[in-house]
Parts: sequence; structure tokens; C-alpha cells
Amino acid sequence: MKDIDLGEPRPRGEPQSVVPLVWRVDREQVLAIPESLPKRLDEVIEARHSSRTFKPIRPQQISTLLWYSSGVRSAITQGSNCSHRPTPSAGGMHPVHILVQPPDQLALAHYDAYRHVLCWLAVDENAVAEVRRTACEFMNVDNATIILFAAEAALTMARYEDPLSLVWRDSGALQGQFGLVASGSGLAFCLLGTTSDAWLVALFGPSQSGLIGTGAALVGASD
Repeated sequence: MKDIDLGEPRPRGEPQSVVPLVWRVDREQVLAIPESLPKRLDEVIEARHSSRTFKPIRPQQISTLLWYSSGVRSAITQGSNCSHRPTPSAGGMHPVHILVQPPDQLALAHYDAYRHVLCWLAVDENAVAEVRRTACEFMNVDNATIILFAAEAALTMARYEDPLSLVWRDSGALQGQFGLVASGSGLAFCLLGTTSDAWLVALFGPSQSGLIGTGAALVGASD
């Protein structure tokens, strides 16, 4: 196996300023109020498993999944891009964006974790269709909602030297949280083997060249 050097992260003496990515938004959808998770933590852990069959997810369910996985609870420092969320993140930067692709339309939404809003993006429908087609190489995605994890490494780089391993660790923590919340909500959930990097290139081209694909998942209602 080829050696991979991710470097040794170190906090910067003085954080750098960073201009976050700007998403091309067509319309916004305010999400429903999240439901409480009905299971105790020990029940959630024992019940967690990867699923292979999915039914269409209800709007209330996707709202609950996103809120308990990544919804911003508070800003750490005003104007610093730092926030407190359900998962840990190096420097509180939370560089991993969540993109949502439902089964009933060739559209893609960015989850605005600060406002708990889905921002439907200006993307090519053909590119979205290609994402769904190639996702079928992993398993049947007919009724599943696809979740893409897209990291904006510049956010973590503003506070750390050699930040790449931190970005990947952040993404792993976030994906694990998705699995637990899905279990607590009684949803079917499965991580995919792809990094989703090629999908991001197809969807956004050079306009979002700062994004790194760090994974993908399928979610839906269970049987």
C-alpha cells in the first residue's frame, strides 16, 4: 500500500481569515421542527446497523436527521466561522458540508446548518442523474435519499497547519453521528464506499474547486 503523508496538524499562532464558499441557490426550504428521538442511547447503539433497502423519507424525518447530526446550537465566536454542533470538530470549524439529493427529483440541496434550511442549488439535472446512476454501482438507490459529505478544507486550514487529517476525522465523526441519529429515528441508513469527489466535480465543476469529497450515504424510511 502506498504511504500517505497527511502531515502533523498544529494550531496556528494566529488564525487566518477565510472567505467561505458561496453556494448558487435557486430557492430555500425551511425544514420542519425536528422530532424528539424516541430511543435511549443504549437502544440506539444496539439497534444501529447498515441497511440495504430504503423507502422514501418524510420531510419531518430528514429534518430530524439533519438537526441532530449537524444543526448549529450556537456560534462560538461571532464572525469566526466557529460553531457548536452535535459532533466534535477541530477548532469548531465544522468544514464538512451536507448535500441532500432526494429520489423523487433531479435536484440537490445544501443544508444550511445555521438556519436549519435546505438551500436548493443551481446544478445540472444531467449531473444529478449521473450521480444516482453511478450510486447504483454500490447498491439499489431507487427510493433512497443520497447524502454527500463535501469538505471545505480552507475552514480548518485557517486555524491549523497541515489540516487534512483533521478534515477527514471531522467527516468520520459526522458520518458516525448520522448513523446513530438514523438508528434513533428508526431510519434505514448505509454509508457508501465512494469519497464522492468525482461526483462533486461533475455537479459543480471548477466553481467549487475548494471542496473535497469525504464520503456519501443512503438514507430512507425502513421497512
